[in-house]
Amino acid sequence: MLECTRNTVAYLHQGLARRREGDLAGAIENYSKAIEIDPKLASAYNSRGRARAKKGDFAGAIRDYNQAIEIDPKFANAYDNRGAARIKKGDLAGAIADFSKAIEIDPKYAIAYANRGVARQRKGDLDGAIADFSKAIEIDPKYAIAYANRGVARHRKGDLDGAIQDYNQAIEIDPKYAMAYDSRGYARTAQGDFEGAIDDYSKAIEINPKYANAYANRGAARMKKGDLAGAIADYNQAIEIDPKLASAYNNRGAARAKKGDLDGAIADLSKAIEIDPKYANAYNNRGRARAKKGDLDGAIQDYNQTIEIDPKYANAYRNRGAARQRKGDLDGAIQDYNQAIEIDPKLASAYNNRGTARAKKGDLDGAIDDYSKAIEIDPKNARSYNLRGLARYDRGNRQGAIEDYNKAIEIDPKNANAYLSRGTVRQRKGDLDGAIEDYNRAIRRNPRHAVAYAKRGTVHAINKNYPAAIANFQKALEIAPDNWPYRKQIEKFLSIARKELAGN
Repeated sequence: MLECTRNTVAYLHQGLARRREGDLAGAIENYSKAIEIDPKLASAYNSRGRARAKKGDFAGAIRDYNQAIEIDPKFANAYDNRGAARIKKGDLAGAIADFSKAIEIDPKYAIAYANRGVARQRKGDLDGAIADFSKAIEIDPKYAIAYANRGVARHRKGDLDGAIQDYNQAIEIDPKYAMAYDSRGYARTAQGDFEGAIDDYSKAIEINPKYANAYANRGAARMKKGDLAGAIADYNQAIEIDPKLASAYNNRGAARAKKGDLDGAIADLSKAIEIDPKYANAYNNRGRARAKKGDLDGAIQDYNQTIEIDPKYANAYRNRGAARQRKGDLDGAIQDYNQAIEIDPKLASAYNNRGTARAKKGDLDGAIDDYSKAIEIDPKNARSYNLRGLARYDRGNRQGAIEDYNKAIEIDPKNANAYLSRGTVRQRKGDLDGAIEDYNRAIRRNPRHAVAYAKRGTVHAINKNYPAAIANFQKALEIAPDNWPYRKQIEKFLSIARKELAGN
């Protein structure tokens, strides 16, 4: 009997050593031999379950934990381990029951509280999760993982300052805790502190050079700063480390779209969808890229898929509305904008877009109301003032229009469209010098603005400066796309100006 006990202990020790070395098959073999010698040894089943879980065999692990618990119903660690395996299999209710049982057996079991917090967080019970992480910290004030996990829950509740405090504490306890740096960087990104975020992601990468998510997150922060080349380099690195990281393809696709590489963007976003067919944001981003390429039907299909996956995705409704509007389906567009606003009443762009659709339908009062709401939500949005100015002008309120254009220019002095719009009003009011001045400013800010050249040409024609008018009309036709809706009209103006010049 003594020899059997010695052999059992030897197999358990060998199994532990092999598991720590990463030899999981060897560890399972040793634990199985210990069980063969003593079929009632609960710890052997528990240890074999841990090795199986590490191999990804969660069903086999759960069977082992079941056996350990049957032998020893007071085995708190077996309940905790079974709960962890159940999380991996998506059985959150079963996991919470197991962690609760472990805590009932051992009320000072900090790890069980922390694990139950993780399960509750995944179920969306953020308050319950925070309570569990706090209890784990109360039991073990040096429990860095509990601080980090509580930080994640606080972040998800919108408490960014509280989250960062928790990440700070986790890092103070464990200065080599890469995930805590990564999570703090994520919170700093949400606060708009992109430099601080990049520093945190860089530290996470320094600690763990194979941390794909840290590269992907640093890329996102760099993208927010406008460093598209740096962002793409980070996404490339993330993908090299983990070719199945769908978020890296999604983000690289978004960066490529911003750089104008729409084909590259669509390829990346399609890869993200291939890896994760339920990735709503990737469908939405691919829809945006397709819309920019003019493939409105393809874009709408992508937005439909986004909405099917996530019926509360306000931006997808707004984007589908924009595509429908471009196709001339104003009623369908307005329905989508209504839905976006119902989901997110603070989505200023949806009000702007609905206002534009209403203006096209002739509902100028409704359009002005929408633009005013967008301005109320975001008083620094120059586009909203510019759009309201257009609607006020069409409504006959020229002074109100100019006031809106002035405000748009004050917010964004580089806003070529605001200068163009103000110039149009000045031209209609007979202030031709003021109009020319505004068209000049619009062109300086956007030398490819065909409409600004065309409008400046009309003022020169009114002033009988036909050489200048001809030069402006020619420039507008040169830089405008072939399907420019004003092409025939400007060609006619050009012909008239040439005749007038020849007649003189």
